[in-house]
Amino acid sequence: NEDLTQRFQNDMYLTQTDLFADNFFTHLTRKADSLGMEFMTEPYIAPFDPIRMAGRVQVPMCEFWVSTEMMHTVRWASSAANTYGRKEVAAEAFTGRWNDGNWKTDPYAIKRAGDLAFCNGVNKVVLHGTALQPWGMDLKPGMNMFFWGTMFVPGQTWWEPGKAWVNYLSRCQYMLQQGKNVADVVGLMPTLKWRHSMPEGLHKKYNYDLMAEETLLHEMDFSGGFFRLPSGANYRVLILPKTNGKMSAAILKKLIALAKKGGTIVCEDRPSCSPGLTGYPETDAEVKTLAAQLWGDTDGKTIFEHQVGAGRLVWLNSIWQDDFDPERKYFLKTRTKGREFWDNSAVSTRWSPQFLKVMQSITLPDVEVIKASGEAMAWGGSPETAAGTRQGEDAIAWTHRRDGDSDIYFVSNQTGS
Repeated sequence: NEDLTQRFQNDMYLTQTDLFADNFFTHLTRKADSLGMEFMTEPYIAPFDPIRMAGRVQVPMCEFWVSTEMMHTVRWASSAANTYGRKEVAAEAFTGRWNDGNWKTDPYAIKRAGDLAFCNGVNKVVLHGTALQPWGMDLKPGMNMFFWGTMFVPGQTWWEPGKAWVNYLSRCQYMLQQGKNVADVVGLMPTLKWRHSMPEGLHKKYNYDLMAEETLLHEMDFSGGFFRLPSGANYRVLILPKTNGKMSAAILKKLIALAKKGGTIVCEDRPSCSPGLTGYPETDAEVKTLAAQLWGDTDGKTIFEHQVGAGRLVWLNSIWQDDFDPERKYFLKTRTKGREFWDNSAVSTRWSPQFLKVMQSITLPDVEVIKASGEAMAWGGSPETAAGTRQGEDAIAWTHRRDGDSDIYFVSNQTGS
């Protein structure tokens, strides 16, 4: 039976995820802590929810490349830090390959990628890479790890003048470790099918975090107009991933409770059954009953909103609007075909017009880009011949933190000019 088989697979995957979380990541974190050490890891490209695993360690980690690939992993790590209450977000930084590493880059060429990572949540740079120099400085430029990485070694021609850029990184890291991240939107990342649930990329007007299911179930509350977490994170709106018709009764009960207190929950579809075999088939009927309470008579076509207590459920045709970034597409041509995980990183994401209307009914945008003299800001990109133009809001990346009564904004011109 295909349905029962899928339910069994879902239960097995959830059990497997629990085991990784409790018996690997949490265990090693406790072990490291007992030795006065910190556990730092890049927990992805594996069979588990990366945000949940990153939240179990002292320092969530990600990576970004000179080409700005893998920026979606930055969002996972920074979201884990913000929702689980971690101060630092580390990144394997400025990784390169034969065409953009291999002694071919310099601080000017890679500064924009670093700024973009800062805007997506990084605040602790782990340089990739610095190879052992077994022969000292007699042989230059020195040992490297084949062509991988940006060569941060004393034999680099820009080693001495590059100190100014290193000082810049240090200052940025210090400022971005102050206070708390400010975001108006939080998205639920499901344990099942997490990889295809949330597009990643640049945020426009409103910043966002992603959140693990366990955080929603056990930590989240709503009061005073905000979804609140013990970490200090506060959000105006909660968005749900596409359910493909499946959602647990426990999550539905939590969503109903949050909505009744005043929360706005935005979705793109409606569940009709549970994902697993626990309590089956009775739980399917329970899911339908709970979904009726939360969704009411909405259908996402003619009826888009349902009042639930003091809050509401909003069903939109789309929350995200995806555009394939031409610059990253250029770099991805160097990769082996069929590596879907990498292909997913070549997406620049913006909110859909429908979703922006919902947000603007609640709060003003955090950052808006004003076009000078009515003309969009153009961007040459790198390499210019492949990147085309990046205009308006696409030219500006930003992030926002709040430290007591002080607001800290980091804003980056991504035009390279």
